[in-house]
Amino acid sequence: MDTSTFRIRAACAFSDFYLYASLNVIEVVASWLNLALFTLEIALSLFYMRQWDLNRNLKIAFVLVILNDLVGTMAVCTVPFEFLVLGKFTSVEAVVVLLITTAISATVEQIYLIQRYWRVSKSSYYCAFLVLLSFTHTFVAIAATTNGEIYSVHDDIWDLRAIAGTLCTIDDILIAMAMIWTLSGIKPIWHSTQQLIRAFCIHALTTGIVVAIATIFAFVPLFLRASWAHFFDIFFAMMGRIYSLTIISNFIHRAVTISAHANSNSLQFPASLVVDGHERSRSRSGRRSESRGGRTAQSFAITLSNLRSDGGHGGQPHERLGVPQDVLYAGSSSNRSGHVSDSACVVDMNADEPEDTEKSVIPLPGNPSITGIRSKPDR
Repeated sequence: MDTSTFRIRAACAFSDFYLYASLNVIEVVASWLNLALFTLEIALSLFYMRQWDLNRNLKIAFVLVILNDLVGTMAVCTVPFEFLVLGKFTSVEAVVVLLITTAISATVEQIYLIQRYWRVSKSSYYCAFLVLLSFTHTFVAIAATTNGEIYSVHDDIWDLRAIAGTLCTIDDILIAMAMIWTLSGIKPIWHSTQQLIRAFCIHALTTGIVVAIATIFAFVPLFLRASWAHFFDIFFAMMGRIYSLTIISNFIHRAVTISAHANSNSLQFPASLVVDGHERSRSRSGRRSESRGGRTAQSFAITLSNLRSDGGHGGQPHERLGVPQDVLYAGSSSNRSGHVSDSACVVDMNADEPEDTEKSVIPLPGNPSITGIRSKPDR
């Protein structure tokens, strides 16, 4: 055997060993990462599901998504088992199951985000286009499995797998960008609502970019005909879990931000008001009571009137009404500065009070220019 022949055989043996070892490592790492992500998915679901306030149909759908991910995780773990234990170099059945379950997870996640976007924008035509794009890439991915394009290598780079991956990536990016564009155009009234919308924009951008990048990495081997490109198969094996974790993160983020938003939009009033020489206290629930000869005032409305020319912002800090001064105004074109004067703010503690209720104007303590309206007590 001459030297050149020996070198060629040694190079071929090393190439086979490198390919075998690399695939072995990739499949083992992918299986362990899938198990970790699926465990995280189950833990988050069990811990936060009570806070999501889902109806029965959504709970059933969510359980079906978990079962779909369970099947996908089992398929990922089957590949290294057959490769290491049974000696099968390829496992077509497991890869087909993994591709179908991943496509289902992607469709469910995209439909959920499209539904959230439609509730904000009411853009039916654009949402229909996004839904059509989502189902299209799912059908194309399933068609790739029926045509045997799982492991096949074509001269034409745009096979069905590449088309499905490209459509899925485009759909993820369009959904995230559409959500951000729509939310950024909303003119909220409360400053906390503005912060809430900003938080949703950041979250939509983050989740959309993460899913899109993972999809791009998952389909790198389809565009790069190189042996090292198979390292990106790890992303393809994790795609289904990434989509499901995106849905769970949206549930968690929605519950947390809405709870924080609800707690921040409260008007602060003095703990006690003196009315006609009698102290009127306010409880934590916002109900006010007055003890005056056995009579109880059932309603108490505070109206801002006769304010100074400075919009009621003058005086000491304790004399100002606790209304956010950076309130955004979206309902009138007469106020171009984007602020609402205090005179436009009316707080009614009992909206069901009859209109013919006898009322008397009384000054509020701390600022004589602010007056309260006390309804006539029941006899």
